[in-house]
Amino acid sequence: MHKFSLFERDDRTACDIIFTTVMVNDIAEHYEKSVLWHMVKNR
Repeated sequence: MHKFSLFERDDRTACDIIFTTVMVNDIAEHYEKSVLWHMVKNR
């Protein structure tokens, strides 16, 4: 029982990490695109 709850917690942490990574990648990608767009626009 104790072991199971521990695995469950680890799984939830892994999900949180994956979700955060996806969010960060999404924001970084969007930021990169807007920076590139501004660079092209300002030329």
